[in-house]
Amino acid sequence: MSTTQARPARIMGATLLGTAIEWYDYGIYIFAAAVVFPQIFFPHLDPGTGILSSYVTLAIAGITRPLGAVLFGHIGDRIGRKRALIASLVMMTAATVSIGLLPSYHQVGWIAIALLLIARSVQSLAVGGEWGGATLYAVEAAPPGLRAIYGSFPQIGNGLGLLGSTGMFTLLTMPSISHLMLEWTWRIPFLFAGLLGILGIYLRIKLEESPIFKASVEEQLEKEEAAAPVVELMRTSWRTVAQATGAFLITIAGLYIISSYVNGRGVSRLGFTDHQLSQSGMMVSITIIVVVPLAAWAADRWSTRLVTLVGLVLHMVVAFPMLWLVEHGTVAGLWAGQFIGTVASSIAYAVIGTYVSGWFQAATRQSGISLAYQLAGIISMSVPALAQWLDTSLGNRWEPVAALFLVMSLISTLSVLFYRKADLIDADIAAREAKEHPDA
Repeated sequence: MSTTQARPARIMGATLLGTAIEWYDYGIYIFAAAVVFPQIFFPHLDPGTGILSSYVTLAIAGITRPLGAVLFGHIGDRIGRKRALIASLVMMTAATVSIGLLPSYHQVGWIAIALLLIARSVQSLAVGGEWGGATLYAVEAAPPGLRAIYGSFPQIGNGLGLLGSTGMFTLLTMPSISHLMLEWTWRIPFLFAGLLGILGIYLRIKLEESPIFKASVEEQLEKEEAAAPVVELMRTSWRTVAQATGAFLITIAGLYIISSYVNGRGVSRLGFTDHQLSQSGMMVSITIIVVVPLAAWAADRWSTRLVTLVGLVLHMVVAFPMLWLVEHGTVAGLWAGQFIGTVASSIAYAVIGTYVSGWFQAATRQSGISLAYQLAGIISMSVPALAQWLDTSLGNRWEPVAALFLVMSLISTLSVLFYRKADLIDADIAAREAKEHPDA
């Protein structure tokens, strides 16, 4: 057993906390975009347009995510998975803290909006390398029979991050202090990310390098391979990148509808309070934390591909019932709708990273999984704005948004169904073990 495999707690802590910070950052941004930013950065617009403008900042900044995938994918595939993980977290932490220090529109006008876009773009650039790097490191470092469990560590981090962000805003929207939200307390969650980032960076510095990466570097040196990973990827595996992008689509975009669209409609149309929405968000987070490890356990016991498909098909099943329940305008309906959507999301998200990692060769694996995930991410970044536009332009109806959810679910399901090649990580492990133990 390698030294990397001998330290499961360290691997879990470093990969889980890193993506927890990523999704904590996402959670506080998306909540603020729905209920705070329209008044801080877009007070000159009507409420509906203000929310839409906040979501547009999310979509525009998302353009940098594929660039981050290329940058950190190159670092991960050529310099080291560990160094890529450290660099992405440093950049992401700095960008998130800077959002908490921004002036408002009333103070500096359009400069405030420009600074928000810059900070969010840098944050998205870092996110471009975070999820793929953390998931891949955990999967490559996993001992036999536990790859889905290890690969689920970052996905559990997603739930913890969302729980932290919704928990923070639940406290800040308490009646006794909610009147301070627009004055200054909205900044606290962004500044708190700095402390989380320091802890995450420390844990990642303590990691050892992935054994599969070390073997890949040796093979590259023997072949004198000089091509950049993304160039090699596009030359040999562009179809796989496209297919993986489709596979990831609903696991990212679906959660945006479950959380951000529901929050926006909940405030503007259904009469929910900020506090009620943040409490429901905590339920979503807890559901992720509980369901993800159960789905990963099932994948290691039976089949990663099977569990992935179950989760994707469930997205199609819950598309209309989920939003129909929320539309009742009751707290029970809100919780029930978000719950069934989150169960489907968590089952697929728990294992799809582990499954798709095996679609790419070791020398381009981090570039491949990161680029595919972030291409799906950049499409997904436009989903809150698209959902809001469909809602308002078609008579304030939720049904077109449910149809959008269903179509994206179908794309992801077909993308996985049509991929039937062998798992390349299995081949890498077998080759490395044969080289280390030739007489076995």
